[in-house]
Amino acid sequence: MDINRNNIATPSARGFGDAPGDEEPDGLNLSLSLGSPQNCRPQPKPEQLPPNSPAIIFPPHPLQTPLTNHFMMPDASPSSWPLAINPHQQLLFQMPPPQHLPKPILPQPHKEEPQPSTGAVQWPRAQLQHGRVAGAGGALSRRGKAQTITPPFPWATDRRAMVHSYTYLMANGMRKITGEVQCKQCDKKYEMQYDLKEKFAELWEYIANNRCFMHNRAPDQWLNPALPNCRHCEQSNCVRPIPTKKKAINWLFLLLGQLLGCCKLAELKYFCKHTSNHRTGAKDRVLYSTYMGLCTQLDSTGPFHM
Repeated sequence: MDINRNNIATPSARGFGDAPGDEEPDGLNLSLSLGSPQNCRPQPKPEQLPPNSPAIIFPPHPLQTPLTNHFMMPDASPSSWPLAINPHQQLLFQMPPPQHLPKPILPQPHKEEPQPSTGAVQWPRAQLQHGRVAGAGGALSRRGKAQTITPPFPWATDRRAMVHSYTYLMANGMRKITGEVQCKQCDKKYEMQYDLKEKFAELWEYIANNRCFMHNRAPDQWLNPALPNCRHCEQSNCVRPIPTKKKAINWLFLLLGQLLGCCKLAELKYFCKHTSNHRTGAKDRVLYSTYMGLCTQLDSTGPFHM
């Protein structure tokens, strides 16, 4: 049996089982897609607008704060939104003005104000000069104590531990220097007096003759002075000066009677502190400085310089 080879369907280059109507027209390219068949559907083309159409201004977002006069919609109403965008059209975006928010209040650093201590005077640092504070009532020390005081005696100045010069005292008729004493035996209190000219001349001569042997130390007769006799009970070596406050010590009376050795070490250091003398060391050294300091106040030209 003759078989006509022309009647036998052979597989084509397009694959097996092609239907008669599946042939591609000439000039049509096919593309494969892994997506769903719906994505392969052709999308409608947007409506073309004329090139000279007005500019499109996008409306504000509904969540934004409503602002005035920052959107311009010429010849357009909300019913026409959204409008198709023409590639030849100019898009105008108008930024809203920045909102003026209040400045945040930052926490300020806490500054602790110094609290004045009880019993101490607080003075501004600007007034401190060389360890002292100048005030309306006179110079003040570092601890707030006034350098000028009411003179406790006529022969004392308004400065602590300072006396007038010998010339000043003699010119003003202060030849008798008095002081209060008390007997250790009968406890009687009374007033004694020394002659300024006589007692100071005696002390001046003793220092001039024995200073080179002192070696900046007070001799024994200054450390352990001979006390006067009591005029009431007539006991010998029993009258002592009456203790008092430091600023009220009768320095000139103790100098003329050579009774400075009866003072405590703290009282002698008090004198040296307010007269700018060296106040460290044993009592004999501080006592020596006290004697020389008082003699220098009376006579600055005498042999009393240390």
